[in-house]
Amino acid sequence: MQQMIVDNYRDRESEEFLAALKADFIKAGMEHHACISDRWQHHAVGVERILNHLTILEKYLGRPPKEIRVLDLGCASGAASLAFALRGYGQVVGLDPVMAPLGLRLAKARAAGRNMTIDLTQGDGCQLPYQSAHFDFCFCDWVIEHVPAQRRLITEIHRVLAPGGVLYAATNNRLWPREAHSGLWFVSWLPHHWAGRVAALFNRCSDAMSWDVWLLTYWQLTKLVRRSGFEVVATHQDIFCGNRRWSASLLHVIRYLGLSEDAFMPNLYLVARKLLE
Repeated sequence: MQQMIVDNYRDRESEEFLAALKADFIKAGMEHHACISDRWQHHAVGVERILNHLTILEKYLGRPPKEIRVLDLGCASGAASLAFALRGYGQVVGLDPVMAPLGLRLAKARAAGRNMTIDLTQGDGCQLPYQSAHFDFCFCDWVIEHVPAQRRLITEIHRVLAPGGVLYAATNNRLWPREAHSGLWFVSWLPHHWAGRVAALFNRCSDAMSWDVWLLTYWQLTKLVRRSGFEVVATHQDIFCGNRRWSASLLHVIRYLGLSEDAFMPNLYLVARKLLE
């Protein structure tokens, strides 16, 4: 059934959306970016990727999708919101701070004409415009690394989730040598202001002040989530590997050295549950 949903969606992806996505990459000056292939893939086949993720994540939700109110926090071009709608979630809300590029304008264009009920809203993740305990699931996919006030973000997610609600967060690992947004080696190991200067020097951002990447280590992420009132119920080892083409060899080296698999993979994945009050 899940593979059929993925195949059906692949057939329905519109040429209009892909053309708009390409136009926004050009408008943002990213068509020659070192990581353009990864970024294009992230947006262009994001629905398929997230539908596949949900086959794993839904076991942590404890209820059928139709009974779950989901917040797609940092929805960008709307891939996750569309995936949730395809899966039949009871309420789908997508929030992003920008309209364009690669923001809500594309998300709304993507959903248009598909007869999908998705509430796409512009807003600030650190000041969510929703009542407390409203959602059952918050999907925070590659968002937290772009928020300087990370404790405030997680606190707001905790507020809008019902007791027992689930948070899924994915982000890049600060300890991984090659920084994914810039494609530069060891930039993530530098203090933020120095990282911005190096990224600007290699034309990976317009200037040092525009560098909007605040990466976390595994220990920082789990500590942040626990301090905000969540229980961590799953991490990388329980969920899935980032890049399966080389993850087996990498895992072998990590285990041989006696290192933590969760702490030294390129990406961090976490499922947490809001503690019952």
